[in-house]
Amino acid sequence: MFSIPLIFTFGNLFSGMCAVFFIMQGDSRAAAVFMLVAVAFDVLDGKIARLLGQETKLGEYLDSLADIVSFGIPPAILIYNGSLFSMIIGMLFMGAGAYRLARFHVQKKVYRGMPITINGVIVPIIIFSGFALLQYWLVLSAILMISTFKLR
Repeated sequence: MFSIPLIFTFGNLFSGMCAVFFIMQGDSRAAAVFMLVAVAFDVLDGKIARLLGQETKLGEYLDSLADIVSFGIPPAILIYNGSLFSMIIGMLFMGAGAYRLARFHVQKKVYRGMPITINGVIVPIIIFSGFALLQYWLVLSAILMISTFKLR
């Protein structure tokens, strides 16, 4: 079904894939830019859906899938340097992000833990300032995403 909010959701998804493609080419700065673009699309899709009265289950679930592609996969790939340790951190981060998104749907839109979208802002900041803290942030982020603190 065609809807304007879904265009923005797909913008999020496609921006996340562009981030992955740029990481594969070794251009982490371009990947960071596309992660920020994905954040903009992610913010707009929900606002536009509510504004137009076009909130749907399809859009809700597609948004979560786009979020894992845009804000879960790129950081996990960025830290991978061939070591088992970095691979485990990346997998734990991805798992925590997927768990956070699934829990959101199961608990009837109760916001618990840090949203994965925050990584779409923090990770680019870390990239532009140097990669020194990225692994530490992903560990902290994973813990915050699976935590049970409530957000409004």
